[in-house]
Amino acid sequence: MTVLARLIPALMLGTEVADLSTYRAMALVVIREEDIYEIRNFFPYTPLSLFIPAFLLHLSTVFEQPFHLIFKQVSILSDVGTAILIYLIARRRWGALKSTGVGLAWAFNPVSILITGFHGNIMPLSVFFAFWAYYLLEFCERRRTFVLSALALGIAIGLRGWAIVFLPFLLRPGYLSWRQRIIYLGVAAFPSAITLGPYLLVNFEGINREFFSYNSNPDFGWMGIWRNLWFLNTGNQFLPGEQTKEWLSRSRSYFLAAYAVLVAVAYLRPKLLDTSGWLASSLMLFYTLFGGVAAQYLVWVVPFLAFYPYGLAFSVVASGAIISFYLTYHPGILLGLYPSPIKYSRPEIVRWYSGFLLALWTVGAMWLIWILTRTAKAGLKFVVGQRSRVLVG
Repeated sequence: MTVLARLIPALMLGTEVADLSTYRAMALVVIREEDIYEIRNFFPYTPLSLFIPAFLLHLSTVFEQPFHLIFKQVSILSDVGTAILIYLIARRRWGALKSTGVGLAWAFNPVSILITGFHGNIMPLSVFFAFWAYYLLEFCERRRTFVLSALALGIAIGLRGWAIVFLPFLLRPGYLSWRQRIIYLGVAAFPSAITLGPYLLVNFEGINREFFSYNSNPDFGWMGIWRNLWFLNTGNQFLPGEQTKEWLSRSRSYFLAAYAVLVAVAYLRPKLLDTSGWLASSLMLFYTLFGGVAAQYLVWVVPFLAFYPYGLAFSVVASGAIISFYLTYHPGILLGLYPSPIKYSRPEIVRWYSGFLLALWTVGAMWLIWILTRTAKAGLKFVVGQRSRVLVG
């Protein structure tokens, strides 16, 4: 079912637009044997994923199939892998029937279907490796699988750097020894280090520029709401002057500061949440505070919310935001080469888009409020316990 739910839209409505055009351009850079880090604002990632589009472009030629269709098969297989892991986790908790239901919920998750079957992006592959790293550390014999978990997380980070936010939570106290943590860090860094090393020797300046100048686009999050309101009032989809760049930079600082606090809480009270809760919280913090959130980023958290009722609310609201975003900026992702069956004006769909963005931001904020509430209760309980000990003493 995971395959069918994604393959049908890929076959019927697939076309090479948005990120898929960028992947083709990346592939051509590799084929021409050029240094991709010489191109400004194009590839702010480690080279681990660089050769995947080139290989898939070659396969599309060999099999005489459209590049967008071949490319989406990687994401579909990644989602199948994630579905298997979700089912295996569910089987540890429930019987076969309920576990199958949880697996089917992932198979028909609208956020995953939109990103894999319609959008076409490498992100689901990175999500699979990050979720596998979590599975190996949380649900297997840790002393035997922690190295493989580190390697899986390292591949996820190498493909797209977002998964690096997981490291402190996977290494929080009570799970691995200090020696195991050091090994974990080294193995997790290996895929990026081994692939990036040769490029650093050749073009350190270009890599430094691309890595640290990239801010993404304010398509979602609070800056997406601001940009839409600006468009509805002025007719201009771009914020004035350097405000986009300036506020993206500020929002990164806001996120990093709050993230440091979250890590501190996780180390002080490691049992406050289970591992999936901590990982999901780091991503919710990113969605809520950082201004440069893209559509494909929203798939990061979906498997980690698979066992929370909250995951349903997030997926429904996020899918509405993604659909309205596509209709506003990239209708070809949803409709392929077909005209829209519904007539709508740009301001009308932007109003819907803004409403979904506000709802999505609110859902993320509610999760963070829940975390704050649990932290406050745990802190109060600790203080009361300490006072009781003093009084008894």
